[in-house]
Amino acid sequence: MQRRAADGTDAPARAALIAAVRRLLAGEGVGALTSRAISDAAGTNLALITYYFGSKDQLVAEAMVATAEELLEPVVAALGATDPVTGLFAAAQQLQKMVDANRGELAPYIHCLAAATGGGAVRNRYSELHQSVCGLLARIIAEQRTSGSLPEWIVPEPMAQLIVALVNGVAVGSAIDPEGTDPAAIAGQLIGLLLAVRQP
Repeated sequence: MQRRAADGTDAPARAALIAAVRRLLAGEGVGALTSRAISDAAGTNLALITYYFGSKDQLVAEAMVATAEELLEPVVAALGATDPVTGLFAAAQQLQKMVDANRGELAPYIHCLAAATGGGAVRNRYSELHQSVCGLLARIIAEQRTSGSLPEWIVPEPMAQLIVALVNGVAVGSAIDPEGTDPAAIAGQLIGLLLAVRQP
């Protein structure tokens, strides 16, 4: 059971533990995530990991998903635009900006993706976020297909999943080969493809 401060907000020590996990992931990777290393990096008592999160695994899951949520928050906000076409293109631009402006957070994000494939706490938390983003994209694509702006052959759910998969691939490419991966150019290609298949 995760514990919260009496006023409903996260206690400073809880936030410090999450931040410590994110720093360790970015700098040293999963292998550095011992309970002792996390508590030392956070400047907290070792017992607070169990007190606030129940286990180190739960803490790591919370930190990983927090990173993904923060990076994807502007994308989700862009998808909420009144005009679906504007929202879709704005989301593509935000996806590019997310990768380009947050290269220091890409390692925790990629660790989150990898951990989510193995089940457990990270998978449960991240799957909700993934489904939310894919669902918003699919809804917008469906509206555009119904209005005639996109052709009938575009199926909303697979197309939404393709876009999210592309973003995840760009994040991995940017982490592995920062100099050789150009998120802005990739986003431009994606927007160009979307424009190309729009009905006149």
